[in-house]
Amino acid sequence: MPDTQSRQNTTKKTSMFQEFSIAIIDILKESGGSCSATEVIDHVVEKMSIPEQELDKTTQSGRSYIKNQIYWASFRLMEMDFLDFSKKGVWNLTEKGRRVRFGPDHAQDEKQSQDYKTELLAILKSLPPDGFEQILLRLLRESGVVNISITQRYEDGAFEGYGILQVNPLLSYNVLFICQRSEDSVKASQIRKCRGDMTGKADKGISITTGYFTLDSKKEAHTYGAPPIELVDGTRLVEMFESLKLGLKSQETYIVDNKFFDDFR
Repeated sequence: MPDTQSRQNTTKKTSMFQEFSIAIIDILKESGGSCSATEVIDHVVEKMSIPEQELDKTTQSGRSYIKNQIYWASFRLMEMDFLDFSKKGVWNLTEKGRRVRFGPDHAQDEKQSQDYKTELLAILKSLPPDGFEQILLRLLRESGVVNISITQRYEDGAFEGYGILQVNPLLSYNVLFICQRSEDSVKASQIRKCRGDMTGKADKGISITTGYFTLDSKKEAHTYGAPPIELVDGTRLVEMFESLKLGLKSQETYIVDNKFFDDFR
């Protein structure tokens, strides 16, 4: 039977593994669903405030012990179908990963967080075309876009238009925006169309969707030498509503911080 110290070490490793897994998923959600492995690992280290002395610890092969553990957590997430890897070292959340909710220590705050986000996106997707158009125009105006004109409306409720993004009193950009409701992804071909529609008319493009963007569409949006397209997926769209407090009311609540009591148990 393992001694007390062995059990404590096992518990500590399990807890660290769970924290790494949660941090990886959180960071990928914040990044729109995908990010390079190097960026994810750096963000995990920063998010968890891992001290330098811990980062200096190495495995027998000379690799960073902490970073090695983060990699193992990512492989486990892949086995559980929360994550997949591209050949170029990009970590991507699967649909299951996008929907995941965490265990007992994290469930209450995560559930509250996801409930209103899910509800907000569901409302946006259920609005009639004119209602969706009006709320997105309100969002654009609240974000500093003025002199808006709609140039195209599509059968699926998507719409396209132009405006002026007033960054500050001395700086503004002519922008083209495309807004659409979707459960699915925005393809690279749609980003190319957006850029084509910008030619000679706008300095910047903005693609807004209640869905998400494929890896190819993200690459297309930042093609070297071409005007960049700003991508706003469902997650980032919710964040915009949050920052503007548009259709959302904040309230203070409390949950038990179980980690705080660990030292007293």
